[in-house]
Amino acid sequence: MYNNGITIIAESIDVEGVNGNKKQKIKLNDFQIINGGQTLRTIHNFNKQDDKNISEYLCDSEVLVRIFHSKKENNSTNKIAEYTNSQNSISPRDLKSLSSEQIELEKYLKEYSIIYSRKSGDVGYSDVDIKDIKYKISMEKLGQILTAVKIGPDKSSNHKKLIFTKYYDDLFVNNFNIEDIPELISIYYNVINEYAQNEKSNSLEQKYYYIIYMKWNDREAELSYLIDFLDEAIDSYVAKEGTSDARKLIQINFKKHLDTLMERN
Repeated sequence: MYNNGITIIAESIDVEGVNGNKKQKIKLNDFQIINGGQTLRTIHNFNKQDDKNISEYLCDSEVLVRIFHSKKENNSTNKIAEYTNSQNSISPRDLKSLSSEQIELEKYLKEYSIIYSRKSGDVGYSDVDIKDIKYKISMEKLGQILTAVKIGPDKSSNHKKLIFTKYYDDLFVNNFNIEDIPELISIYYNVINEYAQNEKSNSLEQKYYYIIYMKWNDREAELSYLIDFLDEAIDSYVAKEGTSDARKLIQINFKKHLDTLMERN
């Protein structure tokens, strides 16, 4: 089921019905295999291991085979060869979007009027009335939020590529409590709104993940207090001269500095 099969072109294709047309006997003239060499080598090597393999195993196996009637010097043959051997790569995010836990999460969040966009470009409005939507969040954004609370806010921005590879199981599988997700998403949007109303602090997306991290560790803390607390931590952090706030926020030593201040307070 996971194999791309074999693609063949032939100068002519003759098909003859056998067993009352229940099966088809195909005769190829001057054929060429343009995709599926690895599949053929695997079959050939397995067959060479034991003379019985072809009768006991291979005769019951199935491989997808596509056969095109095309002259080898024809331009369409070149196009077939080009496209069957140049498959678009699938991103780790799009692969994980099809996993059972992501589909379950999408269904669960819909009960809370939250649209969970699993796939790139997915708007998620098809069967939901727009006026009933409370929040909309992408799978990548939720991954960043979970990274903040489960791994560290310093990793949320500059380790995005690891969310659906190295970090995935720790974020979405191991010790994953689906009931926490609506609250985390709500906190995220509340942080955005709080920054929009706060004139004293510069709004950086990286700051959002630190505030979520602190809020998750102290649910009673006011967001306005946490914003001020984070700014003070940034100002008191000793870094190389000229280091911007954005650069400080992705440094593990800054996260340690913040944790120390949190413990004292």
